[in-house]
Amino acid sequence: MTAKNIQRRMLKKQIEEFADKHKASQIISQKALELEDYKKAKSIFIYINTDDEVSTDKIIEDAFISGKRVFVPVTSDIMRLVEIFPNTRYKRGKYNIKEPVDFIEANIQPDIAFIPLVGFDKNKNRMGRGKGYYDRYLENYKGKKIALAFAVQQTDAILTEKCDIAMDMVITEEAIF
Repeated sequence: MTAKNIQRRMLKKQIEEFADKHKASQIISQKALELEDYKKAKSIFIYINTDDEVSTDKIIEDAFISGKRVFVPVTSDIMRLVEIFPNTRYKRGKYNIKEPVDFIEANIQPDIAFIPLVGFDKNKNRMGRGKGYYDRYLENYKGKKIALAFAVQQTDAILTEKCDIAMDMVITEEAIF
């Protein structure tokens, strides 16, 4: 097992043991909604969270109310962006992640991207789940890259590789980096 995989496993354990994900998610979401970049955005790319990720429900709901276009990832061999709407129906997709049943692939690059992670450091280096889907998408992305994370996901230094994409900002319940 590589050092990066050991670090990923340790961070996943910290997330699993973190008991107050709901309260922390509410605080993180509110901070995201108060960002000037979010307020100005006409479109957002955002993940649909799993149980061990910061909840994105409040942000998605606000985006619809605010008239923003909302795009989420759909994963097969590659990750594609698809637009969702308030009445979109969902199913469990690859990796048991909720995905839209019917969709049209995005033909724009959203203004802002909210990205999940397993861990991060003070330099805004991001560790994902190890499949590289987000890094491959983000290598050509020109908008603002914002990771949503619990404070327990911070570590001194993320072991990075050349293909890893750092975030422009990381929001936790305790701080914004």
